[in-house]
Amino acid sequence: PLVSRVLLQGPPGTGKTTTLIRRLGQKLNLPEEMTDDIGSIARARTLNGTRHPDSWVMFTPTQLLELYLREAFGREGIPADRSKVLTWEAYSRPLAKDDLGLLRGASGGGFILKGRNEHLSDQVHQSSIEWFENFANWSDQQFFDQLMTSSLEAEKAATDDISKNVKAIVGLLKSRGADGVLPALIEIKEDAEVISNWVTGKRREIRERLDRKFTGITNRDPALAISFLKFLETLQEEDPDEEDADDVLEEEQRFITSSGRQIAFRAFRNAMQALARSKYQKRSLVKNSRNARIVDWLGSNILSDDEAQEIGADLHFLTQASFLADPVNRYFGRIGPRYRAFRRDAGKSWYDIDKIEPSSISQLELDLLILAYLKPAKELLSDRRVSNELEDRYWRRLRPVADELKTQVVVDEATDFSPIQLAAMNQLSHPDIKSFFACGDFNQRLTRWGTSTEDQLLWAVPGIEPHSIKVGYRQSQKLSKFSGALLAAMSGTSPELLPPSFGEHVGLAPALLEGAGSAEVAARWVSDRIIEIEKAIGYLPSTAVFVAAEADVGPVSEALNGHLADHNITVKPCPNGEVMGRDSDVRVFAIEHIKGLEFEAAFFLALDVLAREEPDIFDKFLYVGATRAATYLGLTCDERLPQSIAHLRENCTDAWPT
Repeated sequence: PLVSRVLLQGPPGTGKTTTLIRRLGQKLNLPEEMTDDIGSIARARTLNGTRHPDSWVMFTPTQLLELYLREAFGREGIPADRSKVLTWEAYSRPLAKDDLGLLRGASGGGFILKGRNEHLSDQVHQSSIEWFENFANWSDQQFFDQLMTSSLEAEKAATDDISKNVKAIVGLLKSRGADGVLPALIEIKEDAEVISNWVTGKRREIRERLDRKFTGITNRDPALAISFLKFLETLQEEDPDEEDADDVLEEEQRFITSSGRQIAFRAFRNAMQALARSKYQKRSLVKNSRNARIVDWLGSNILSDDEAQEIGADLHFLTQASFLADPVNRYFGRIGPRYRAFRRDAGKSWYDIDKIEPSSISQLELDLLILAYLKPAKELLSDRRVSNELEDRYWRRLRPVADELKTQVVVDEATDFSPIQLAAMNQLSHPDIKSFFACGDFNQRLTRWGTSTEDQLLWAVPGIEPHSIKVGYRQSQKLSKFSGALLAAMSGTSPELLPPSFGEHVGLAPALLEGAGSAEVAARWVSDRIIEIEKAIGYLPSTAVFVAAEADVGPVSEALNGHLADHNITVKPCPNGEVMGRDSDVRVFAIEHIKGLEFEAAFFLALDVLAREEPDIFDKFLYVGATRAATYLGLTCDERLPQSIAHLRENCTDAWPT
C-alpha cells in the first residue's frame, strides 16, 4: 500500500531499482481496485495544494545515476525532470538557502557551505546519530532556557494589558519543561498573539517618539538634515551582532527605501535605540561603531538621560516580550546561531576547535541543520491545530516545509546516504501518508558516512520494513559466482543470489593482469581485451573502465585512446561521473560514481593501489565494481592481488577466446 515504509534489499542485479520505479509509477496512476491507496490520498489533508500525481521525489547518490534513472523513468512512461529525480546535494542546498535560511543568501545571514570536513572529528562519522541527537537536545534546552528567561523577565514588568497572558505562558512552560517545547509552541499561540499585538503597538509608539524628536531637531536647524545625510555617506553599514539580531524594532528594516529622508530617520532611530539600551544597561556604546559615531556627531541633539533611561527600559522589556510574541520564528530562525554556539561551547568532542571557520559549514553539517529544522517542523505540521491555521503569521516558518511535503518519497541506493540524510528525506513525506520506499544493499555502501546497519535505518525511518529479493538477472553464472566468492572473502558473508528460472548464461571467467607496474601497461592490456570482445561478438557492447581516483580518468582515457584509435574505437573520459559518449564508446569513470549502473564489459584498474589508499571501504568498491559487468570482467594490479582475495586468482584467466 501507499501508506507503507519499505526497504527493498538484494544483491546487485536483482532488479531493485526497476521495482522501485514501477512501484512509484503504479502509485501515480492508481487503478480503481486499489481502494485503500485511493482512500488514503482522499483522506490526507492538503498542505500545499500539489496534486498527487505530481507529489513525489526520488533521491539518488550520484549525478551519473540520476541521469540513468531519468532515462529509466522515460522508458516506463513516467515524466521525471530534475525537480523529481535528483541528488541530495542538488536538493538540499537551494532548500537550505532559499527556504530555511540556513545558508547565506543575497540578504546575508546564514552559513557559507564549503566542502571541507577537516574540523569534524572521526567521532562524527562513527556516531552521526549521536552527534545529531546531542545537538538537537542541546538546542532545544537552549531555546527553552531563553524562552523561560524572557518569560520571567517579562512577568516582572508586564503591564495590565498583557500580564495575564505572560503569566499563562510562564505557568505552561514550567509544567512542560524542555522536552515539551513543541507542544508548548502550539498551546501558547493565543497568548503569544495577544502579546504580539501589544508589542507591535509599543514598537510604533517608540518609533513615533523618536521620529518626533528628529523632526523637532531638523525643524530648528534645517541645514542639519543635509549635513547629517552627508555624514552618513561616510559611514559603512554594519552587520547586526547576535544581540542586535533580536532587536525589537527589527520589523522597520522591511520598509527601508532609498530616499534620503528615510535613511536619515532610520539612522537616527537606530542610534538612539542603541544609546537608550546602553544607558539602561549602564554600559558604553562600542567605540568607533556606526551608532557611536552617529551619537558623537549629533552632539547635544540626542536623547536626554531621562529620555534614554525611559526608552531603554521599554526596549529591554520589549526584547523579552518579543521573544514570547514570536516564539516559532525564534525557534526555527535561530537554529543556525545555536549551532554556531554548540560548536564553540558544547560540542568539543565532535570538532577540532582550532580548524572551525565560524561562518562556514560542510555538507555533513548542513544535513544536520536541515534535519534539525525539518523534524520539529514536520511534528508541528502533523497536528491539525497547526495545519488548519498554516496561513497565520505565527506559523510562517512552517510554510516552506509544508510546500515540500510529498505523497511519495523514494530513495535509490539508500545505504550510500547517511542516517541523518535519510531521516531528513523521511521528514518530506506527507504526515497523513508517511510513504517512503527505498532500495539498497549494505554490501554496496560506498561512503564512509553511509548507513551500515538496519538499526541506523530504523532510526532514520521509524517503522520501515525490510524486504529481500534474491533472483539475479544481470551477471553470467561465472561472474555471479566470482562476485559471491569475492564478497565471502572480504566480509565472510555470501549473497543469497539465485539464478533466474529461464536461460543458462554461463559466460566467461574474469580476466586478470598482475604486475602491470604502470597505467600504460594496464591500458595496453585492457585495450587487447576490448579488441578480443569486439572480435568475439562482432561489435563492441557497452564497456566501462573504472579507475581508483578522479585524477586518473584523463590519463587512462588518453592511454586507452592511443591503443584503440586505430580500431576506430572511441574512448570517452567521464569526469565527476558525467555521462559522456554512447554505449558503443569505451567510457572511463572514477569508481565512486558507478553505483547502480551496468555494462556488458567492465574493467577495474589498479586494485592493489585502491586497497592501500582506501583500506576502510576498498572491499565495497571492489564488490560494486565487479558486479557492474554482465559478461566480461577485467581486473589489473600494479603488483599482485591483495592478500585477502589472492586465492581467487585460480578463478581468473589471462585473456578471452576470440
